[in-house]
Amino acid sequence: MQLTKEKLKELILETMEEEREFDFSGMINKDLDYGGLRSIIELLLDSEDVKYEVDAPRDNKVFYNFYQQPYEDYYWYQPFDALVDALNKAGIPNQDKMRLMTRITTPSFRTITHGLGRRTVAIYDNS
Repeated sequence: MQLTKEKLKELILETMEEEREFDFSGMINKDLDYGGLRSIIELLLDSEDVKYEVDAPRDNKVFYNFYQQPYEDYYWYQPFDALVDALNKAGIPNQDKMRLMTRITTPSFRTITHGLGRRTVAIYDNS
């Protein structure tokens, strides 16, 4: 079988999609307010063409849901991991690691794993 130029391009693009790496660090910083943090997160996810859903904001919090797409994406969790890593590196308070009565006045986050095919990052407005 001879590889055509079109087939080679298709194989290269397929390989690149499978091994995509996301690096959001440096884009998020701890001085952002709740609205700014949400804007940056959504801009980053949209610019990388990430498949995610945002639950309607309520009670000063918003949920970013990442789902495994059936038969499509084996690396669906990479943007989730990159976002959590960037939030940690920026010094955004992680409520999973805080004491129960700690009072903060800056945005914070929490991660939620719902099972094998869904992960969520919750962003809280603590102002």
